[in-house]
Amino acid sequence: MAQLAFGVWDAFGAYEVARFPTHADIYEQHIREVQLAEELGYRYYFIIEHQNSPVGQITSPSVYLCAVARHTNRIRLGVMIYQLPFHNPMRLAQEAAMLDHLSRGRLEFGAGLGTLEHEFMRWSIPYDERREMSTEALEIILKAWTEESVTYAGKYWQFDEALPVPQPYQQPHPPIWFAAHSLRRWNTPRSITSMCLRTSMWTK
Repeated sequence: MAQLAFGVWDAFGAYEVARFPTHADIYEQHIREVQLAEELGYRYYFIIEHQNSPVGQITSPSVYLCAVARHTNRIRLGVMIYQLPFHNPMRLAQEAAMLDHLSRGRLEFGAGLGTLEHEFMRWSIPYDERREMSTEALEIILKAWTEESVTYAGKYWQFDEALPVPQPYQQPHPPIWFAAHSLRRWNTPRSITSMCLRTSMWTK
């Protein structure tokens, strides 16, 4: 019989950051809260990425979660979500794999398209192409996690025998979650589609 697991979803916006003397102080406060959640038996700790937005001020999720990983032992860690169009997928694959090692296999990899158009505009990322960009990015990330070298010729990213290091601690790779708000299917390989897309809002 399946067991019910509880998790914490955490974020801090500009309004909360303004109450602390420095960003270092708010990071330390939230890390202490994660430690408390772990002591209380929570299974998961998730954060969210935003860029150019007062909603979320964790702009480098992997860096923050590395600090969380070094101050915890059991709680599983993840981002809900990495906004894939904002990342070079090879760099993100390597960052996530390194985080998986530094946490000794506690990473839950959450990914998605991003929803706020103004975030994309400020970085000159084409908002209307975010689905296609994310499709390519996820394909590359999975290749980087499971293949010794990656050659990829896409519209948005191209790699010629790139050598991803390290491979993830969890094999073949960390659990993948995908943020979805519709039943529309991507033009992704069946292996990726079946892995990432189910019927629930948050799918693992």
